[in-house]
Amino acid sequence: MQYYIIASFFYLIVMLITFHEPFRKTNWFLPIAISCNLLSSMCWFLLAKKLNNKEDILTNSIYWDLMMIFIGYLIPLLVFQFKFNNNQIIGFTLIIIGILIVKLFHVPL
Repeated sequence: MQYYIIASFFYLIVMLITFHEPFRKTNWFLPIAISCNLLSSMCWFLLAKKLNNKEDILTNSIYWDLMMIFIGYLIPLLVFQFKFNNNQIIGFTLIIIGILIVKLFHVPL
């Protein structure tokens, strides 16, 4: 559980600085965004290493993907009052459907 919290925190920072235009124009944007994404990915690898069972890894990967997608979509909506158009809503729906199909039905990539 602590890996989800830590990774959510880092991914939340990335989303906040991505949609904050004055910060995005600074020289600190790329180093902080890359570092936070690397730390978030490291949390996933530590979690996957801790899990011994393929089914547990698959189940946790669904939760992990959904966590990242919802942070990536909810931050713009709730914090920055971003409005999605129809294409973006369709894209979000297809992402969710694709993840569920691949993860739940074990469709090889």
